[in-house]
Amino acid sequence: PSPTPPPSPLTLGSCDTDPSQPVVNVPMYWRAIGAGGGVGPLTYTWSGTDISTRTTSQPSLPFTYTSLTPSNKLMTVSVTDGVTTKTANCNKTLSQAFVGTCPNKSVIMTSSGLSVPFSWAVSLVDNLPASAQCTYSWLPFGGEIPALTNPVLPPACSSNLSITSNAISYSATGTKMVNLKIHATVTTTLDDGTPVTTSTDTLIPCSANVIDPKGVER
Repeated sequence: PSPTPPPSPLTLGSCDTDPSQPVVNVPMYWRAIGAGGGVGPLTYTWSGTDISTRTTSQPSLPFTYTSLTPSNKLMTVSVTDGVTTKTANCNKTLSQAFVGTCPNKSVIMTSSGLSVPFSWAVSLVDNLPASAQCTYSWLPFGGEIPALTNPVLPPACSSNLSITSNAISYSATGTKMVNLKIHATVTTTLDDGTPVTTSTDTLIPCSANVIDPKGVER
């Protein structure tokens, strides 16, 4: 009989996240890359930022980060066949679901007792999967509350989006503030085929300074 070939050496290349851009409050995986070989069943041990030591029989670890602090997430994965152990270290920057900008505005108060009409404007970039569904709403806070109409947009979140409010006026000088709230629903399919639906909210702050014609608040 032919001699039994020796087992191939245990290997482990690196580790990475799936998806490649993980998002806070959205399920994801850490995966061991290039793991294989060895003399017996492989066991994986994981530990890192926000993750206590965990052991799996598969080269993947499901996890959901709930905090952006710190945003750089570290991971160490070790694989062993009971005889030899290989270790890899990796890191990934966690993102929020949306990154948005809302430029500050200066608005003049007119002699009619109302400010010059203006609109809030927010530019958004999302880091969510294409299947994510979104709704948007304006949330004024502090002092005078204008009548803002919530945006009505297609349910699929857009990767690049500009949202402009209806035109509004204020009846008093001072700093005016609103948030654009984005409510996103994401369905993630786990490795075993189980769908998991999660929701996450992002607030984009906006502010404007209503001033009298001389540039001094009244």
